[in-house]
Amino acid sequence: MKIGFFGDSYVDLVVHRWSETPDPQFNPWSFRLIEHYQSPIINSGLGGSNQYHAINEWNKFIQSGQQIDYVFFTFTWPDRLYHSSQRKNEIFCLRNVLRNQPDLSDDEKATIKAVDDYYQFVYDQDYHNFNHELQVKWILELPEQYPNIKFIFLPNTEHSRMLALKYFQKGVLVNFSFASISELEGETVGQYPFVQNKIGHLTEQNHERFKNKMVDIIDKKLYNTIIDIDYKEFEL
Repeated sequence: MKIGFFGDSYVDLVVHRWSETPDPQFNPWSFRLIEHYQSPIINSGLGGSNQYHAINEWNKFIQSGQQIDYVFFTFTWPDRLYHSSQRKNEIFCLRNVLRNQPDLSDDEKATIKAVDDYYQFVYDQDYHNFNHELQVKWILELPEQYPNIKFIFLPNTEHSRMLALKYFQKGVLVNFSFASISELEGETVGQYPFVQNKIGHLTEQNHERFKNKMVDIIDKKLYNTIIDIDYKEFEL
């Protein structure tokens, strides 16, 4: 079986850490899932990325002509930014982590300041919400275009969950929000400073529980359905 992940930190295989070497102790649910089915590493989510990053990665994957059986998409926060430059995109994703590093170039410092100024003086929530909604709708239409591929959709927030319910037609929609599980663990995603010694905003215990949920969906061949999640199953 071949499985791919398109999204942000909640489907980040942690096969890289931007310019850093990943810590081998981190074993997120997504990596456990491909180990379970002995899938090759096809595509990974990217921590901090915006929705268009997932769409762009999907388009590149389709153009490559590779084969795939299951595809997981997350629906992330609408306020995130994207840039085709890898370094600028890294700054967009990790600016609160990077801003105090002593070895930043003048261009990198200027980029961080520009993003800060954008959010302070230019950012408009309605505009970002509208674009995000169209992107979520675009992704939810993929099962109609690729009937031989199984799609599983995973909202990160209550906002994206409601959008997914509005436009869902085919595939599997997991009716929950990842951020709600993180909140059960005491983490507000995006709040700085970040929780240390934790990857993908989930504890080891909940990574294993969520992997088992996805195995259940795949093994039971559930499709063209909405799967409700009981958050009590993820209480620590």
